[in-house]
Amino acid sequence: MSQKVMSLPTLALYENGQKMESILKEGMTESNIEAFIQKHI
Repeated sequence: MSQKVMSLPTLALYENGQKMESILKEGMTESNIEAFIQKHI
C-alpha cells in the first residue's frame, strides 16, 4: 500500500525514487504500453 497500487496489473515508471507516471489495467493495451515506454526513453 505504500506505493498506492490499488489495481492490478499496474505499470509504474519511477525516476530517482519518485513515481513519474503509471497506467492501470484499463489502459493496458499493447499500443498504450508501447507508447508509455517510448514516451520515457
